[in-house]
Amino acid sequence: MLSPFDRDAHDGLVYFDVTWRDIFSVELKKIAWSSYNLSLTSDKMGAANLLSELLYVRARRLDIYGFNTNEIGCLVLFCM
Repeated sequence: MLSPFDRDAHDGLVYFDVTWRDIFSVELKKIAWSSYNLSLTSDKMGAANLLSELLYVRARRLDIYGFNTNEIGCLVLFCM
């Protein structure tokens, strides 16, 4: 525990009485993501969804007709 992050993580584990294994459990991840999603406004959620789709297009897992790779790259940079 040489860094402040390590100490904070350790203190959180002690406070909530959980282990490192619990931190990486599926249920805890679901709780964390649902809490995060509840904190997003509709504007931020829309931007996140748009960015996600643009990244899929850039990775060639999704197609948007009428845009070339350079244009998609510019859109991704604009959204970030």
